[in-house]
Amino acid sequence: MKTDLFTLQSYRGIQRKAFTIVALICIHGTLFAQEMPELSAFLEEVYESDQGVRREFMAVVDSSGWEEARELYSAEMQRVDKTNLDTLEQIWDEYGWLTPPKISPKAAHAQWLVVQHSPLEVQQKMRDGMIAAADAGHMRKSNLASFLDRVALREGNDQAYGSQIAYGPGDQPYVAPLEDPLNVDKRRAEMGMAPMAEYCQRQGIVWNAEEYLSNLEEYRVWHTGAY
Repeated sequence: MKTDLFTLQSYRGIQRKAFTIVALICIHGTLFAQEMPELSAFLEEVYESDQGVRREFMAVVDSSGWEEARELYSAEMQRVDKTNLDTLEQIWDEYGWLTPPKISPKAAHAQWLVVQHSPLEVQQKMRDGMIAAADAGHMRKSNLASFLDRVALREGNDQAYGSQIAYGPGDQPYVAPLEDPLNVDKRRAEMGMAPMAEYCQRQGIVWNAEEYLSNLEEYRVWHTGAY
């Protein structure tokens, strides 16, 4: 199976543009804009690089399964994610979290994608800026909720909105540890998210809040991998 589709011209092009953007920041201090057309265009390419390698990954998942997809694309995704993050950290150090109209909505969303795939310390660093962007209407609250759930779990806490699905014994999908499951739909509604039953159905899970609550301690054990 061909595995170098993303590593050739498109990936090297992203690297070259990354160096150009960083050089412009260092030389000019600011980018003149729409408010920032060059930076916006670059971040839109970051979006495509992040999603491009993951589309290829999922295509292999569909055709050959998770194990083969991980074997073929794990290192590739790590390379893409590191390139994107290395550049965006320099941009964030200069400008903070960017929102429209400084950059396009797609460019702004690229930042969210990169943070989703970043180490925990980066996510913690950017958390306040993302909350502020959502409060100001510059980020979908559902995207913020997904981000906050991911960070909570990585910090060893329960998620609040039920966005994170994990896999237990026998690759059984389940909702990763969730606080107060009986009231999760109220929290999800506040963030513009579909009810848990609807969301879980798309994930191949039958949602029953009371049953989930009775199994929660087991799910916490599953989440540690100690099964």
